[in-house]
Amino acid sequence: MTIQTCDLYVLGQSVAKELTGIGQEIRIDLDLQPNPRTNCGTIIGTIKDENGNPIPGAVIKIFDAQGNPIAHTFSDAQGNYTFSPFPPGTQYYISSIAPGFIFSPLQLFALQPKQQIQIDITLASDPKANLSIIAGDVFTTTNEPIQDATVQLFKVNPDQTETLIGTTFTNQTGQFLFMDVDQGTYRVRTSKFGYVSDTSTILIDRNRMIGKLVITLSVDPNAAKGTISGYIKDDNNQPVANAVVTLYRVESDGKLTPIKFTRTNAQGMYLFTDVPNGNYKVKANKLSV
Repeated sequence: MTIQTCDLYVLGQSVAKELTGIGQEIRIDLDLQPNPRTNCGTIIGTIKDENGNPIPGAVIKIFDAQGNPIAHTFSDAQGNYTFSPFPPGTQYYISSIAPGFIFSPLQLFALQPKQQIQIDITLASDPKANLSIIAGDVFTTTNEPIQDATVQLFKVNPDQTETLIGTTFTNQTGQFLFMDVDQGTYRVRTSKFGYVSDTSTILIDRNRMIGKLVITLSVDPNAAKGTISGYIKDDNNQPVANAVVTLYRVESDGKLTPIKFTRTNAQGMYLFTDVPNGNYKVKANKLSV
């Protein structure tokens, strides 16, 4: 363990007095203040890559036992760093990061009073350092965020075909994010039931780019339409296949207006789609063979 020396007092400065007369004597006193950092230590080290090369400009950060940030500094041209003076403690954590490298694991250390310790850190290269992200927001035409919209990312190939890269969903504030995106042209398709789908194109043309999209979905006028289905059975509770089923709208005066007809399937089931809001009845029958 290396013990470092330190000043016992804060460097003081007296008041100025003038000596003018022949043989004059003056008195200059100075009260020194104790150095509050007498027990502080020093942390030094070097940041290197996996090949042992120094990394300049790396950020070195120290945290307390609860993960709260305490201090940070930067490595110099030779990859060296220093924390001094630094208060002693029994549980600190140190870590480092630099552009193109992965944030290093936290290292536990303790620092005794007046102690100098050396902590060297090796940073691993980030294989995804040059990849980009695509972030976006999805709103209604009245600028309300749309939650749980489906967002698909397609990469446009040289022959203009598309390859699905990923699918995600918007959060409660209408935001979505695609990570680890390579350079290229992409199409972003956004959909949610009740809205007209949207397709947007974005170009990622440089490393570590943040592609941004603001997508607006308009209400689908057909979204309010529903379906009406059911079974047609005879008096023996047997399904009636190939029966003609007519859908009637019940008007405000109680009159019935036929709007659609269809036939039942082999299980006696019928289905009407794209039915607007309203009150309805069905009538059914079947011709004898």
